[in-house]
Amino acid sequence: MSNITLFEQPNPARTPVAVQFSAKAWHGKCISPQESLQLAQLVLSREGDLIKEHMDHTDDGGTGLGEFSLAAKFRAYNMFAWEDETCKHIKNVIKHCVKDMYPDYDEPLYGRMWGTILRRGQAIKPHHHNFDEYSFLSASIILQSETTSTYYQNPFGNNAISYKDEAGTLTLFPEYLTYWTDQHKNSVVPRIALGVDILTECALDDSSKVTLVGI
Repeated sequence: MSNITLFEQPNPARTPVAVQFSAKAWHGKCISPQESLQLAQLVLSREGDLIKEHMDHTDDGGTGLGEFSLAAKFRAYNMFAWEDETCKHIKNVIKHCVKDMYPDYDEPLYGRMWGTILRRGQAIKPHHHNFDEYSFLSASIILQSETTSTYYQNPFGNNAISYKDEAGTLTLFPEYLTYWTDQHKNSVVPRIALGVDILTECALDDSSKVTLVGI
């Protein structure tokens, strides 16, 4: 695993409108191929029930996958609360990654994790998770993919960085970054990934914590 900088303008601002920023990320393997496959199968096995149980949740988060997709149910459940050892392991890995990225930041953290499934012809459209004063980190964990990459847009430029979607790989990145995938082309094996939002305690009230899990 590695702590990286996706985009930056590190020089001090010389004018009132110049920006100085650093978009840090973490990219690397977090679970084994066997764990990835087992978790992918678990997500697939629960997909139908989760969609049926939460038909009132229709916001797909800007992914373009539609109100009847598993992505549209991301606020309705939290895989960090599942009694699954791999989900618990991912939560612990993310906790250590955040501490490595921001060792002096000690605000209590909370998280939500959900599944996203792409079938042939589908792609995740450009979107971001949050860019307000409380924005923190999001993550993507690839469980199963053969043909796609994920792209992250420079917030102050036209360039993007891409990573080939490889099973077991975690990418932790700022919530404000716009990201997307290319089209999934395999007609047999779906692309299965996990999305994660990490929020700080200062961004939440008591009601918001009901569906979240401490990290």
